[in-house]
Amino acid sequence: MVTSPAFAAGTSSPVFNCYTQWWNTAWAQKCDSPGAKYAGTYVSGVACSAQADKSMSIGRVQGSTATVSGTDCTFGASNGWITYV
Repeated sequence: MVTSPAFAAGTSSPVFNCYTQWWNTAWAQKCDSPGAKYAGTYVSGVACSAQADKSMSIGRVQGSTATVSGTDCTFGASNGWITYV
């Protein structure tokens, strides 16, 4: 059985308790309880097949556990990442 990129899913390595998660064409930035370790800007992104990659900057307060969805890829999301700036 071959898995196409449209059915890929994964989770990036965490940065200060926050991470990027992707599945199919969707992706989001999440922070597990007890939330973001530091207040500041967390930048997440994914590689989109057959189109430009997508990213977003989210300003978080310390302890934030909000899930923020990114703009969907048209065909498939992969290789999510996150940084703190």
